[in-house]
Amino acid sequence: MTCGSRSSTCLLTSRPRASCDLVRRDAGKRSLVELGVRTTIATPRRVRTAARNLHGAWEWGVALRGIGWLTALPVLKHVMPLPTLTRLMWRGGKGRRRQRRREQRAAAIVGGLSRRAGGNCLERSLLLYRVLSRLNADPVLVAGMGKSGDFIGHAWVEVEGETLLESPQSLAPYVEVVRFGADGLCVRAQDD
Repeated sequence: MTCGSRSSTCLLTSRPRASCDLVRRDAGKRSLVELGVRTTIATPRRVRTAARNLHGAWEWGVALRGIGWLTALPVLKHVMPLPTLTRLMWRGGKGRRRQRRREQRAAAIVGGLSRRAGGNCLERSLLLYRVLSRLNADPVLVAGMGKSGDFIGHAWVEVEGETLLESPQSLAPYVEVVRFGADGLCVRAQDD
């Protein structure tokens, strides 16, 4: 990070260049947070981390499309009902053969993106549902509510009865309310 070359003020901190911490040589060894800059920009460190963890064009494609969806889903989930949103997110694999290794990598990529983006369980699950449906994994999106009577919900994805990105302990406080399967259609809803 460097200050603006033609300006007398730093572009990042809006302080005079002479007093800007970012022009010091040792500033590269300190994080932006330590320098008082609050940002979510893709710092070189984040880009290097992503570059080390993503291998090949397919994984980069999953990550880049995932970033786009994780940007749009916080708005979409408030303007579209869940059944409509699940139909939007379903992308059939069009005759592709299942590739379990890619399914595992896709789950890892989505999990990592969601953690970094601060996304919630519904956004993460909808994105994973989309990516896995595209890989012909036949995912099921499950929405549940807290057993304790509190108005708290949770969403997760299952493939062949196994939950992804969730442990059985994390799902114990929830009771299943609705499931969405192929083509984003409701497979089963609770009968209460």
